Amino acid sequence: MIDTFEGVCQHVRDIMVDRDFRESRTTYERFGLADSDSLAHNAFAVGYLSAIIQGERHPGRGRPGLTPTTGTVGIRFSWELSAKGEVRTYDVGLSKARSLASGIVAGGRADGVHLMLTSLSFSSIDGWFAGEIILSVRHNTDLTM
Repeated sequence: MIDTFEGVCQHVRDIMVDRDFRESRTTYERFGLADSDSLAHNAFAVGYLSAIIQGERHPGRGRPGLTPTTGTVGIRFSWELSAKGEVRTYDVGLSKARSLASGIVAGGRADGVHLMLTSLSFSSIDGWFAGEIILSVRHNTDLTM
């Protein structure tokens, strides 16, 4: 069972890797925002953006210390545009985004995690297709240390 914020992020990373993307060395917060130097072909970064802890479970129900949580997870990804066919490779980027969204929906319920697609956004910057996927996630969080 996935019961940590980092476990949720790893679950999302696994879905991305299954779709032939590779994790960036750049954090989610920096990926693609400042300049195109943080982008790479078929790269992605995942961030757990926020969590609403909904109070502890009643004693005797589920594992002690687990609290229902609703969170927001972001995925930023990039795809290199071809200088000779920018429009065509932009369309390939859109197709990749659709594939990612499909993979997230298909793998969205596993190990106590429920991922729901909230939004997709796209842009191009300095020869790169850049996309962002925002997910709503429901899971239980172990707050015991």
